[in-house]
Amino acid sequence: MKRLVLSLISILMLISVNGCVSHTLNQAQLSKFDKDVNVYKENTKYHKAMAVAMDANGKYAFGRSWGFSLQSQANKRAIDECQKSRRRYNVKSKCEIYMIDDNVVRNL
Repeated sequence: MKRLVLSLISILMLISVNGCVSHTLNQAQLSKFDKDVNVYKENTKYHKAMAVAMDANGKYAFGRSWGFSLQSQANKRAIDECQKSRRRYNVKSKCEIYMIDDNVVRNL
């Protein structure tokens, strides 16, 4: 199940996040997540990053950032936003950088 959810998230991010969200993917949420990824990908000015924390049961949290002149600043902001979401929604996994600019840099 975890592998299926991870694959779905990876595919969505490759096809198509200033805010945080946490939930387990179902059909309705998949559409919302796809829209969030599109918002992230449309913001191309300067550097951006996306951080994700995902539990074994597929519950996840993420943070996004864009518009930074340095990649390290974008990464830090994405991790900070992910941490807030992770605590808010009680996701146990650690937040890690998943995308830098439009490139997936870590498998979930």
